[in-house]
Amino acid sequence: MDREKLKSRILAEPEEFTSYLKELLELGRIEDDIALGISRFILSNGLSNLTDKQWYTFLEKGLIEYNYVEECERCLINLPWSEMSGAVYLYEDEYCSYCRHMEEKIKYS
Repeated sequence: MDREKLKSRILAEPEEFTSYLKELLELGRIEDDIALGISRFILSNGLSNLTDKQWYTFLEKGLIEYNYVEECERCLINLPWSEMSGAVYLYEDEYCSYCRHMEEKIKYS
């Protein structure tokens, strides 16, 4: 996983990302204590106030390992932040909602 690419995506979509981050916190999905503290800092102070070390720790311990899928496994588009928890936790299939729907149609037809 390219951390700089992920960081750029987060900075390009800050509202969508912070909504996903709130969801992760509500679900208790960030287990590393330092990454959890950084997550709370982000929600209180914004993304622009993070140091390079905080970015590194947050991406490595808070997102990349368990909470992020770059693209849909089926269609290869960037997975929207709003669909991330479904792809990672709820369905554990790494699909966007459209591809999940299409797979369901194929499976049950």
